[in-house]
Amino acid sequence: MNYWYGNAVEDDIPVLAPLLGQALHFNMTREALVEWMQKRGVGLYRAFKVDGTIAAGLGILPMGQWFGGKAQPTAGITVVGVGPEWRGRKVGGLMMEAMLREQYEQDVAISTLYPATTQFYRTLGYERAGSRILYQLNPSLIKPKRDHGVTLRQVLETDYAPFAAIYDPWAASQAGVLERSQLMWERVMVSPRAERLRYILSDQAGQAVGYVVYEQAGQFEDVKVIDWVATTGAALDALLDFWAGHRSLVSKIVLPGAPIDPLLFRYHEQGIEYNWHLDWMLRIINAPLAIQRRGFPRWLNCEIALDLIDPRLDWNHGRWVLQLRDGVGRLERGGNGAVSLHVRDLAALYSGYLAPHDLRLAGSLQADAEQLGLLAAIFASPRPWMSDMF
Repeated sequence: MNYWYGNAVEDDIPVLAPLLGQALHFNMTREALVEWMQKRGVGLYRAFKVDGTIAAGLGILPMGQWFGGKAQPTAGITVVGVGPEWRGRKVGGLMMEAMLREQYEQDVAISTLYPATTQFYRTLGYERAGSRILYQLNPSLIKPKRDHGVTLRQVLETDYAPFAAIYDPWAASQAGVLERSQLMWERVMVSPRAERLRYILSDQAGQAVGYVVYEQAGQFEDVKVIDWVATTGAALDALLDFWAGHRSLVSKIVLPGAPIDPLLFRYHEQGIEYNWHLDWMLRIINAPLAIQRRGFPRWLNCEIALDLIDPRLDWNHGRWVLQLRDGVGRLERGGNGAVSLHVRDLAALYSGYLAPHDLRLAGSLQADAEQLGLLAAIFASPRPWMSDMF
């Protein structure tokens, strides 16, 4: 069989769109699927052909991701689908491996996705590395605080620039959240299915201190928060106040949040419930470049020898020395391989999803107590998460 992977072209879309729609169980007509892909841009998609026939496809979204106070490009993988008649023939794995090699050649060091099946992506070197959590608040349990000094102003325009000006500095303090491209911001600001309501929060000096974007489903239906940021405690109080004001017609506010979110401490009860939780996965495509682009503690100058196991990408596989100087990391060939870890373990360490001590139990990391402590200091991080779904 002859395999081919590459950029989809306009002539591929009438075949690729319904194939992905069927593979992923989208409830859309063939015409609607074609129009949807064309609107997003044909250049986002890749086709995988067997003997000239399209058997599978995927999308690669332009975005960045924040780790250690630095943002770097990531290949955001979406709509991975294999035609039903091609399943069980290793088509999906071959396509994904071709994508990883393509991204390596383009100097993209990491890749991120939401898995339909975790085990399949683990075989490709991806690992769970962060969370998307939707919390559920009861507005009737919120005690309003009227003295926070924050005002909310509705924004009718769909220009995302004022929101990005608040989001970007805040994102640098987080782990795993996206550095949003124009496409990702447009997905936040506007929906073809429902009206999006947008507000910016300002303090008494007129300084923007947060925002919220949400949808209303109807009377006595849940309020669905798409995105929100609060950069001060007063802004958190103002948002809680705002949601409390919906209590006569709404019993649930559903919103994304961090695993340990300041909102949980600002809320007056422990009655915040999980509405939904899914972990996203990370793949280290180019280990030296990924280390170079991540931020590290400036106070820590050290080195540690690694034996990295990567059965799929041979350029990662082997012995390395990880060096830290003044917040900059370098990964160079050599060393005695004192710490052994799979590339999946490195992904979970890199993002801050699991501590080294936990990875020794849950993964395949092998290290002594001193090495575990050093790795914990090197990869110290807030818990990784994101509000975006793709």
